[in-house]
This record gives sequence, structure tokens and C-alpha cells, in this order.
Amino acid sequence: VSVRCCLNRGKQMSSEKHIWKTAAVLSAIMLTGCEIAAPATDTETVLPQAFESAPAGTAADRGQLARFWTMWHDPLLSSLIEESLRGNYSLKAAEEKLEKARAQLGYRKSDQGASAGVGGQLGGSYGKAENSYIDNLRFPGVSIDDDGRALGVANVGVLVSWEADIAGKKKSLTEAAEESLKAAGYEKHAGEILVASSVADNYFRLLGKRSESKLIEKEIANYGELLRYTEGRFTAGQASAYEVLEVKNKIKSLEAELSTKKSDMLHHARAIAVLMGRTPEGFTDESIKGELPGKVPAVPAGVMPSDLLTMRPDLLARKSAIDARAAMVKAAKADLYPRFGISFLGSLGHIEIDSDIDHVNGGAGLLSLDLYVPVFTNGRTEANIKIKEAELRTELRDYDNTLISALYEVDDAYSQCSALERQGKKLKEGERNSTELTKSAEKLFGNDAVTFDRIIRAKDQTYSFRKAIIQNELGRHLSLIYLAKSLGGGWKAGSGK
Repeated sequence: VSVRCCLNRGKQMSSEKHIWKTAAVLSAIMLTGCEIAAPATDTETVLPQAFESAPAGTAADRGQLARFWTMWHDPLLSSLIEESLRGNYSLKAAEEKLEKARAQLGYRKSDQGASAGVGGQLGGSYGKAENSYIDNLRFPGVSIDDDGRALGVANVGVLVSWEADIAGKKKSLTEAAEESLKAAGYEKHAGEILVASSVADNYFRLLGKRSESKLIEKEIANYGELLRYTEGRFTAGQASAYEVLEVKNKIKSLEAELSTKKSDMLHHARAIAVLMGRTPEGFTDESIKGELPGKVPAVPAGVMPSDLLTMRPDLLARKSAIDARAAMVKAAKADLYPRFGISFLGSLGHIEIDSDIDHVNGGAGLLSLDLYVPVFTNGRTEANIKIKEAELRTELRDYDNTLISALYEVDDAYSQCSALERQGKKLKEGERNSTELTKSAEKLFGNDAVTFDRIIRAKDQTYSFRKAIIQNELGRHLSLIYLAKSLGGGWKAGSGK
């Protein structure tokens, strides 16, 4: 249903006043609008009161957790992670997605306003007619004879239109775009956590391989002494060829184990280079100095399950996605309601004929108040609403799945940290005992109570404990990284969306 009014130089003033009053009433109705209820967005997961394996203590420093790698006080590790956060191409791609979401929000906001356009026309024609039946047929001011006549036309117009957001569809679409922008920002932060934790993971694995290599070299030297001793006894007829071959095989086994460590270190160095946005060529294990640190930072304490809702960007992204889907449901339901619009068309024209007739100038204005009522859509609107509601329910289930996975990851990481700490204490106790055993063997050998191989084998036991300790310390470093990532460390809440 449309109401239109054409204004021509003050004529039909009573009609115009009536239409203006009607327009005012309809505009008031349009501005009042109606509100569509938001759909339910409750999740099914009930949060536990505390993590089962978390240590007791005061709440962790959120600022330090946001830059969890600083807990190691390692300048090289910090510089590698900072460079990765600047140069990683996955994060740059996430930033482009964020820009796209910003542009989409800008589009939705601009769509809420009016639109205007200017158009014009400039044309002309030339005509000639044969008058064989009526000689010199004439119209007032115009003769149709053998001479041609020219016609010139010019027109310019302005169209302004605006659709009232009565049911809030445009507002809902804007809300959906706002939540999508938030989700894109949180997804970028989740990527930052992944990059930072991956750099730290490869860094400590590389250092662990180097520490293992140094220890294997000591083991080879230790068995080298045993080989010389055994070969001397074999020459003296006090040992068999079997004993000599046994020691040689042990050395070969250690050398084979050592041969893969260099390749492993290069693997982790190249992985770090790629994470920093570099080509792997030229960045080797020699670019990262040092060995695995024996001191492991303290495990963050005092974090509650409810804290994850604001600490983990993947959960925040899921929450924003839920709100976006809810807004899309409202936008779909808005199609059930009438739509109102206002448009105005104003134009000026000029016509000129090559004749005795004067040129013609004119102007016109058209105000249109439009109403659209969805009477029959063959079920399309209702089907679209069901689609949007199903998408919302899917997003809610995805949120629940992400939440329980997050709870599992944190509890699992706390459990690993605790178990590895207990294991480390036992391993160090065993190392102390084996060191004492080596000292006792050396005293007994000095008193001719035991043979030299007893010293070598006691040292070998010590090396076995030290190798296990390296594995334990590496596991503790990696578990702490895993815990920090599970807690949402690696980004700062409130940073740019």
C-alpha cells in the first residue's frame, strides 16, 4: 500500500495538508517501532567449584599470565615470542579477517540511515516528415515540411529514501556484526596464544635435545674408558672377546642415539623460524644457545573454573558467536512484521523545440509513504527462522563442548604438573644415591676390592638418572606451557578487538 503526493506550485493545498498530517502520524508509528524478544542463550554445562588437581594458593597474577613466557626470565625466549607475534603470517591473516569484520559492521551501521542519489538526462532529436497528402500541414507554432525540426530535453532529479526499522531487523543485523567483530578479535587472540605456546614448546624441546646430546657424549666417554679397560684385560687374558664386544655395542648404540639429536634440534629451530614468519634456511639450532634450565617456574595457583569464561579467548569468541546467532534469529523474525518506508523524488526539467513554441521549464516533487505487509510467503520466512534457530542451538552446543574441553585441559595440565614434580623429586633422590654408589665404587677400587668396571657401571647408572631427570624437567616445562595455554595465557583482556 502506498500513499503518494505530487506538489505542483502550491496547488491542491488542502490535499497536501491532509497528506502531510498522514505522513506525520505514520512517521510517529515508525519511530515508535516494536521490540522482538531475544531468544534463550543458556548453556547446559554446570561449572565445578574448583579444579581437582590445582594447587592451593593465592590467585595467579593475570598480568604475568598474559605474558606467561616471562615466568622463565629468559631474554632469548621472550625475543623469539615477541618477534613471532609480530611476524607470524597466520596472525596477519587473522588481522585481515578482523578488518573484514570491521568493514561489515560499518556497512550494517550505514544501512540504518537514509540513501540519496542524483540522476540526470540530456538528450536531443532531429526529425523530418514527407507530407504528400496535405500540402504544408501545420500545427500551431510547428510546421511539418521538408525542413527538419530539432528537439532538446534536459532533466535532473534527486531521490532520497529511508526505510523505518520498525521490527528492528537492521538493528539486529548490526548487533550480529558487532558480535562477529568481537569474535574475530578473540579468535586472533587465540591465535596469539597458539603461536606463543608453540614457540616456547619448540624452544624447550630444542634445549632438551641439546642437554641430552651433552649427556650422551659423557656416556660415550665413560664407556670409552670401560672399553680401554676391558681391552687391556682381554690382552692380559683376564676378559673374553664377548665382554669387549658388549662394550663396543653399547658405544655404537649411544652413537646412533646421538646421531639423531642434531636433526631433532634443527627440526625445532626451523619450526620456530616459520612461526616467526621467516624462511627456515639460515636459522639453525646454533641460533639458540644454552641447555635446558633445571629450574622450572612455579605453577599458577588460585584459578577457578569460572575464571576461564573471561580468560580464554576461544570461550569468549564462542560467546560472541552465540550472541551473533541470537541477533540473526531476531532479524529473521522481523520479516514477519510490516515494513514502512519514506521516499522523496524531486526533479527539474527543460524542453526546447526548434519552432515558434517557447521552451518549457518545469519542476515536480513526489513524496511516497510505503507500507509492505507480508501476507503470504509460502513458508519461506518461517523456514528461515527455523534455520537461524538451529544455527543458534548448534552454536550453544559448540560452546558447551569448548567449555568442558577447556575444563579438561586445565585439570589435565595441573595433574601433569603435579605428577611430574613428584617424579622429579624421586629421580633426584635416585641420582644422589647413584652418585654415592660411584664414590663407594671408587674407594673399593682403590682398595683393590672391586674391578674398574664397577666404577664405570655405577657412573652409567648416574647418567641414566640424569637422562630421566632431563626428560622430567622437559616434561615439566612443557606441561607448564600447556597449563598457561589452557588457562588462556598469552593475551591481555581488554586489548584491541
